[in-house]
Amino acid sequence: MSFDIKIDQILEKFQEIEKELSSGLVSDNKKFAKISKEFSDMTPLADKIKEIKKLKSELNDLNDLLESKDSEMKEIAEIEKENITKKIQQIENEIRLLLIPKDSSDEKNAIIEIRAGTGGEEAALFAADLFRMYNRYSELQNWKCEIMDVSETDHDGIKEVIINISGKNVFGRLKFESGTHRVQRVPETESGGRIHTSAATVAVLPEATDIDIDISEKDLRIDIFRSSGPGGQSVNTTDSAVRITHIPTGIISQCQDEKSQHKNKAKAMTVLRSRIFEEERNKKDKERAMERKSQVGTGDRSERIRTYNFPQGRVTDHRVSLTLYKLEQILKGEFLDEIINSLRADDNAKKLSKIDWYQPLNSFMEKIKSNILTIGSNLLKNIKIKRFMHEARLIYGKETNQNNLQILLKGEENISIKKKKKFLKNIFLRISGKPISRILGKKEFYSRSFFINKFTLDPRPETETLVESALELINSLKNKNIKILDIGTGTGCILTTILLELEVLKKREIYGVGIDISDKTLFIARKNSRNLGLNKNISFLKSDIFSRIFERFDVIISNPPYIESDEISKLSTTVKNFDPYISLDGGKDGLEFYRRISRDIKNYLTPGGFFLTEVGFSQSSEVRTIFNNNGFINIFSKKDHSGIERILVFSLKKK
Repeated sequence: MSFDIKIDQILEKFQEIEKELSSGLVSDNKKFAKISKEFSDMTPLADKIKEIKKLKSELNDLNDLLESKDSEMKEIAEIEKENITKKIQQIENEIRLLLIPKDSSDEKNAIIEIRAGTGGEEAALFAADLFRMYNRYSELQNWKCEIMDVSETDHDGIKEVIINISGKNVFGRLKFESGTHRVQRVPETESGGRIHTSAATVAVLPEATDIDIDISEKDLRIDIFRSSGPGGQSVNTTDSAVRITHIPTGIISQCQDEKSQHKNKAKAMTVLRSRIFEEERNKKDKERAMERKSQVGTGDRSERIRTYNFPQGRVTDHRVSLTLYKLEQILKGEFLDEIINSLRADDNAKKLSKIDWYQPLNSFMEKIKSNILTIGSNLLKNIKIKRFMHEARLIYGKETNQNNLQILLKGEENISIKKKKKFLKNIFLRISGKPISRILGKKEFYSRSFFINKFTLDPRPETETLVESALELINSLKNKNIKILDIGTGTGCILTTILLELEVLKKREIYGVGIDISDKTLFIARKNSRNLGLNKNISFLKSDIFSRIFERFDVIISNPPYIESDEISKLSTTVKNFDPYISLDGGKDGLEFYRRISRDIKNYLTPGGFFLTEVGFSQSSEVRTIFNNNGFINIFSKKDHSGIERILVFSLKKK
């Protein structure tokens, strides 16, 4: 269905509702309330449609003037035509946004559940920070924030807190906060100045009412017990805490925040009703259920939607690759809107792409159905690429220097034949199995974008754990000057990220050297460091491991090739066909580079220094043995979110 036909139908329906309301014939109060709400919801859209029709009428009226022989009148008409055309374009974009299907729960109040995840007491303190952030944000929005239940620690932290926020469109604004929030900072109890990584999970549920969900008393088991934890005189001495179990679903809710048993029961019922309502919503919408599960995850450090980096004063939302250096203001709730608005805009862009009638328009007519962007997305869809439209827009944006939202709102530009050919060539490369990162020539790592080429390995998310381990160890060193060596630097993402994260330590002089055997790889590494603003204290050198190294380092780090030679052919097409073979091949048993490094590394490591390395899925015990046999001890290891050891840290054995 075309855009013009769609808006004509909407205006016709609006006029019918308007006529019905003004007739005075609707006697049923419930029906009248329903129709009135529908009229109210449609009014902003109808006003925009009327406005665009008026402008198009004015544009038609200019035709006579444009054909005028009076040059002055013709010039005025052309200027007016340009102004009207711009207004029409702007209003068309506004109408598209208003036509995006709304979540029926957006207008509801919200129940927010915050739980401390990985990181012990530091995670509990971070959960308390998040609670204060949402509380302050609510105050700024003139919303009401009420604690439903809270479990505190002895050091002002929060194990779990459930809050009810009521006001206008609360759930619609806060629903994107669901997920794992990660914090990086130096705890007050940390004497060595090491940066710790902790996490907390946030779940945002729409508050359900009796109308939304009907709960029978016979389906409930209500237990009364004595409150526990820190509290006032009455909190721990009376049987006022309430636990309610919904027997059919097994969902449990409890509250012990109030002295009154009745108040606790009412609060617990509100939470229970909202949890059951959310479960029902998820059953009806499997896609949303999968999205919510993937967002909240397990509370592990490696899973995150947002990172709060205290040393840099930085907050990064990984879903939209948005970084703001306003951490303090965001935690005060003052700049949280900047993140929320970006997430809402991204969500609108995704919804726009799913509307079947939507096709980009120019100012006067609908573009032909077989435009180049549609062709590209359909080709990707045919080979079952899950995010076919998103990837097509990324490839199109590469040629036009636009982001997703700009492409959705503006539609396809009148690009040159040369650019169209390049776009289609890249679409066919994607169809052939080339990874989207290889087509775009860049990949995100640790919230930063790194250039890649055919000579470099794609930066992997699991390697971020190697960076985190290095940062923790470097911050534990007491040396005033610290030197770091990155063996097999590739894109330089590991070394560059470490130095950028450590830039805040002004009292130290941090210097890094990245080595690789490929000049073409080193070119990319240098390009990345310059592009990210790292112009000093870093250098890249061509060297086969230690062949051209003549000094010692406090920290040596490496993500060496560790795939067994015979196993490379069994890897996925996107890896074996596009990652450089030399970056994958770890020899017959995958351990050749660990042996080479372990034989000589003691000559290049300062006393008390560390060696950190990433290992394959089942290699930790073998790599540990190799280094133990060469005079090293494994001081600690880190597991990925699947519970598999992937990072090993060694130091020389003391004589």
